Amino acid sequence: MKDFLLDASGDLVITNFDLVLTDDLQGLAQRVKRKLLCFKGEWFFDETIGTEYIDSISSKDTDSFVAILVESIR
Repeated sequence: MKDFLLDASGDLVITNFDLVLTDDLQGLAQRVKRKLLCFKGEWFFDETIGTEYIDSISSKDTDSFVAILVESIR
């Protein structure tokens, strides 16, 4: 899957006036990072995107917390 390459600050990488695409391990890492940094309901265009940190923080069950993180990454 192709994705736009982001720099360390999260900005799009542009080379010679073209957006740079990635489809390698770096692209996968970018997608995982975006999913984990977004709280569920935070993005008003699609409130189903994100990780349910609030539910997992209120529970002291570490297995459920890990399950929520794994499900978010999928």
